[in-house]
Amino acid sequence: MKRLMGAVIICFALILLSAGIAAAQGSNVQGQVIGIDGNPMPNVTVTIKNETGRTFTTKTDSKGNFIQVGVPDGVYTVTLTSPQLPNGFTQQFQQAGATPQPWNINLKEIAASSGATAKAAADANAFKNMKAHFDAATTAMSDADALKKQLATVPADQKSDLVSKMNSDYQTALTEYTAAEQGVGAKDVGNHALVWASIGRADDGTLKFDDAATAYQKAIDLKPEPDYYADLSTALVNAGAAQRDPAVRTQKETDAAAACDKAVTLASSAPATPGAPGGAAASGAVGARCYKNIGIVLNNKGFGQDAIAPLKKASDANPKDQQTWYLLGSAYVATVQDKTVDGKDIFTFDPGTMDALQKCVDIDAAGALGAQCKEMMDNVTQMSGGVSTSIGTKPTKAPPKKK
Repeated sequence: MKRLMGAVIICFALILLSAGIAAAQGSNVQGQVIGIDGNPMPNVTVTIKNETGRTFTTKTDSKGNFIQVGVPDGVYTVTLTSPQLPNGFTQQFQQAGATPQPWNINLKEIAASSGATAKAAADANAFKNMKAHFDAATTAMSDADALKKQLATVPADQKSDLVSKMNSDYQTALTEYTAAEQGVGAKDVGNHALVWASIGRADDGTLKFDDAATAYQKAIDLKPEPDYYADLSTALVNAGAAQRDPAVRTQKETDAAAACDKAVTLASSAPATPGAPGGAAASGAVGARCYKNIGIVLNNKGFGQDAIAPLKKASDANPKDQQTWYLLGSAYVATVQDKTVDGKDIFTFDPGTMDALQKCVDIDAAGALGAQCKEMMDNVTQMSGGVSTSIGTKPTKAPPKKK
């Protein structure tokens, strides 16, 4: 009986020992190595090493396959060595269980993934730099615009310093916007357009109106927007007003009016969004601003006759804008015709003169513009009957002269 028990114990011990040896031996791992060209890589040395330093070495066959027996559970660093891989390659795998997943290494897929990751990181960094330039430019533009408003109220002896600082801020904005544009991604059409439009506004501030028109056109080519067309219109009429050649000036005025027409058309088809009207309301707002800006520029430069047509369009777009009626009335008055008949200066005003001035008064008779319109109406009434050319008989108030 004792001999039987001893035999059983010995047999049981052998079974346990055998299981322990099997566990220590581990499992087989296998995989395939695919090269950067997408083809299997033969004769690649595959070194498998765990955290304790235990190492296995094998090679791939003609189809890029490899196998290693007896790999215990754990985390392993697999290193590939081959003349085709001058820098080598390493990747980590985990061995767990008797039937592990294949340890496949596809260098083509890895390279594509790494390239995409690197590109994404580069794009993110480029966007960050672009935004830094854009923000710096926007700050400079805000400072310059604020100084421009101050110029209207400060004493004459203080204007020189403000003008110098304003011009410096506009130039800084232009430099920073240009740097920002260079950092915009090739496919980022919206930001390209926005930056070009911003460059146009900086050019406007430095009175480079032809450059501004070019910048606005680039923004439009990328992304047609009503506001971009409206800004282009103002740049064109400013550029034209500076021309000595009447034909060139007239063409730029025509182009400016066409840009306003396009802005109105685009705005009328735009859907309404929260906080922004669409359709007729949007086109009216854009048209009123765009056409009025043309009229303001032409009036200020002394081209009253040319200012009438755009100002009439502006008044149609927004009949409640008193400034538009004032400008239109002033433009009409500035185009007065006169001739001397029987010792009298006979003044002939356009039929629309009194209507425009009356609408100005009706909107707000007590305001500054209303008072000026009323004064012009009185002068027009007095002068329409003719004025004697004799000394001392002319009216004390003459119609506004061209600016």
